[in-house]
Amino acid sequence: MDENKLTNNPIFFHVMSNTGFFQYRNLGQTLMKQNKKIVGAVLDSCPGVYNFKRIMGAFLELLRAKIPLPRPVLYCFAKVVLYVYKLYWWILSLIGYSASEKNQEAITDANKFLWPKLYLYSDSDTVIPGASVNASIEQAKLTSAVRSHNFRTSLHDQHFRDFPERYLQECTTFFDSCLEKHFDSEKTIQQCKL
Repeated sequence: MDENKLTNNPIFFHVMSNTGFFQYRNLGQTLMKQNKKIVGAVLDSCPGVYNFKRIMGAFLELLRAKIPLPRPVLYCFAKVVLYVYKLYWWILSLIGYSASEKNQEAITDANKFLWPKLYLYSDSDTVIPGASVNASIEQAKLTSAVRSHNFRTSLHDQHFRDFPERYLQECTTFFDSCLEKHFDSEKTIQQCKL
């Protein structure tokens, strides 16, 4: 940011699914310590509590969408990969690392961020259920301005594909609102300095 002279520009996050959410949490904490101007975050299909079956579902959805192989071959490959993944987490649990506790801790930490948030989710999402996102929304409302939109029928990370106009409308309205508040506060700061 410093090299590109972007230090004073407002920062937005737009994250997808839990992987993006956990990166958002870590990056958000780092940028807060550096006093960067974070003005809002769009959280698409996240966050959700860790669940091995949901991870398997997300992985299978990805495979089905990207690899044109017969379904039995995909399932066999997915099971091998996911059982290796499960073994990895089991070994970590033997040394006292709890993935579900770390997951819940990350969600709680990120919900404490003070900037506005827009949650985009769906009741039809089988990877990150709407109820999990709703719980996070209620928690985030305790510390920041929150908007949300439930697309009801779109699958995980498919809201833009299924409802492009509504998705863009929600994001644009949110971005405009965040920028307006940001520039209003900048104007007030400048007036105070005079």
